[in-house]
Formats: sequence, C-alpha cells, structure tokens
Amino acid sequence: MDHILLGDGYASGMIDLGGLLVCQISSFNKVWATHEGGPGNLGASFFEPSPLPHGFYMLGCYSQPNNIPFYGWALAAKPTKDNDDDPSSPLLRQPVDFTLIWSSEFLNIKKDGNGYVWLPTASDGYKAIGLVVTSSPEKPSLDKIRCVRSSLTDECEADLWIWGPGTASDANGFNVFSVRPSNRGTSAMGVFAGTFIAAQQNGGLSTVACLKNAAISNPQVSMPNLTQIEALLEAYSPFIYFHPDEVYLPSVNVCVLTVYFNGGFLQPSKMAENVEGISKRR
Repeated sequence: MDHILLGDGYASGMIDLGGLLVCQISSFNKVWATHEGGPGNLGASFFEPSPLPHGFYMLGCYSQPNNIPFYGWALAAKPTKDNDDDPSSPLLRQPVDFTLIWSSEFLNIKKDGNGYVWLPTASDGYKAIGLVVTSSPEKPSLDKIRCVRSSLTDECEADLWIWGPGTASDANGFNVFSVRPSNRGTSAMGVFAGTFIAAQQNGGLSTVACLKNAAISNPQVSMPNLTQIEALLEAYSPFIYFHPDEVYLPSVNVCVLTVYFNGGFLQPSKMAENVEGISKRR
C-alpha cells in the first residue's frame, strides 16, 4: 500500500505511549507446560516473547490454557531517544532482584519437567508489568526483563482464569489469571500488556501493573487520519453487485439497502426508477 500517505505514528508497527514505544510480539519460545488442571483439565503453557526487535525489552511472560488454540501476544518496550536522556531516572530499568512465588516441584500432575514463577523486584519509583517463568530453580538474569517507571503504569486486576492445579479456581491455592486495566472506558489510559498475574497460595495477588498511555496531548497519535481512512476504504471496502433480474427488487429490501447506502428512505413513488440504476454500489 505504497500509495497511502502514512501519518505520524500510524502503521509503523509501534505505538508511542508518551515516551515509551511498544510493539506487539506474537512469536514465542515455550518455557514450561502442564497437562492437567485449569479449564478442561488440559493444563496451560507458558511462553516468553522471542525474538524481540532491536532495542526492545520483554516486560513479562505470556500464558494461556491448553483447551484453546494458540493465539497470544505480549508487548515489548523501549524508550524513545527524546524521553530517556536522564540516566538517573530512565523509563525502563532492570529489576533489583527476583522473588520465587511458586514452583511445581511438589506438584504431582502431568507436566514438562518443573516450572518456576518469579516476581521481579522493582526499584523505588518503578513497577513490574509481568512475571517471569523458568524451567530452572536458578534466578533469572536481571537483564531478562525491564520494569517501567511508575508514571507510565496504571492499576490492573485479575481477569480470566488461565490455570490452577485443580479443575476450578481455588481461592486458597495457586492460580494464574490474565490481567486487565482496573480503569476502563473511552477516557481511560490503561494498556493491557499481554502478561499474566498469579494468586499465591496465601490468597494474595502478585503485584504487577498495566502500562498507561501517557501521550495526553494526543492520545490518538497512532490512529489513522482521514486521508488514510479514505485510502483504506478505497483499497479494501467490498463492492456489492445486484443482478438485474433480482426477484426481491423492487421490494422493502430496496428501502433497506437505500437506507444503508444513502442514509435516508426512498419514497415509494421513487423506488422503481432507482432500482433500474442499481448495478454496483459500495
């Protein structure tokens, strides 16, 4: 579509959330899987996004239940050059440590070896966006993931149940949930990053956050402008053809079609003369 005049931020493969560039990654390396528990008692799989574009960092692993086809994605992020010139307070920062919140070592179910779920410990003024899953009891490298400056994050909450050792969510056991922004709506700025949250065996949720669109001056910077929308419609909108011997014309269908295309009703006396002229309409 070289004939389309691209606008700022549109169709670039990245979205600027106010100094933080994010891109959607839908290719993964499988880290660990279990084949029991969760929806349908079919287990769940855990992935890390890979490969990442140059300069982008993982924000957290992705997980989904095994009773549905694979379809997932996760966001990766990097700072823009104009918004990361303060080395004392970068937009992204390595965690200072990892805390093991759960392992499958003592879980007697079908599984691909053992899995370990880690919560990044963020520096003051930063928040973790997701968790890290490994197949080894050794702590992940601190360079594995990045935490995000708190000003670019928003509160999130547990959404859909992904997995737990049983066939139903146990409020007193370990559970994995997808997340969603707590504040939602047309004016809300929360951004789902494709990560997950874990409820620990004491019932508490791991403390992770969603991203926030801090591009307050122009939150629609990555949306298409009018010229681009018109070009997209010209390239992809369907044509509708009417056969001249269509048995249902003229009829009430003519009025319905005319309302759809022209935005108003035809008077009955005008229906016949308009039917003759219909051959191809968008």
